[in-house]
Amino acid sequence: MNNWTIGKRIIFSNGALIALLLLISVLCTISLREIEHKSNDLRENEVPSMSNASEMTSQMLRGYLRTIVAINAPTPELRDVNIAKGQDNVDKATEAINAYEKTIFGNEEDQRNFDEIKKRRAAYAHARGELVELIKADKKQEANAFVFSTMEPLYVAYRDQMLLLLKWNENATAQAAKEMSASAAQTLTTTLAIAVASLAIGLVLAIVIIRSTNKALTQVADSLQAGSQEISSASGQV
Repeated sequence: MNNWTIGKRIIFSNGALIALLLLISVLCTISLREIEHKSNDLRENEVPSMSNASEMTSQMLRGYLRTIVAINAPTPELRDVNIAKGQDNVDKATEAINAYEKTIFGNEEDQRNFDEIKKRRAAYAHARGELVELIKADKKQEANAFVFSTMEPLYVAYRDQMLLLLKWNENATAQAAKEMSASAAQTLTTTLAIAVASLAIGLVLAIVIIRSTNKALTQVADSLQAGSQEISSASGQV
């Protein structure tokens, strides 16, 4: 660098600072794209999955309770109302299940949990159909016995798998949010670190260039002064 001209030194320092700024821009772009990806995944996958899992669990519970209430309804009208409302809950749970299936994007554990729900739901739905037939036939004693022997165990198995799926989605949503926050924090830390490094490098380059430039200018001034003295001396001899 000692042999460089002032112009070369200025170009080098500016080029180094521009390179550091470009590095900051590239790293920030990469980090922001990662945050955007995680945000989209949270919005399009985790949140809908969590919502549908909650809806499945809620509608399944309501449908079961209304079916149980229908067994001992005081009038046929109330019995039929509870059966109809229970079926409505079943239909809404089915809609939530179908919507949930669309949000499974290749996660093996999520798929296993969902497949198990479908299997237990099929057994529960079949038993519920039998129970509804007993209720409509006004066979209360047989219906109550069927609940304890068959319906309730199937309901508990179905419910537990629903709760497992719900818990899995809670953890997945929390993990996605945590990863997004970590990416944002890492981006901020990296940007600050490079900014501080850029400032430090810029100061070092400025000091080096100023010193080398002053040295060069001093040498030029000394040379001019020496030349001037030689000229004056020569003139005096003449």
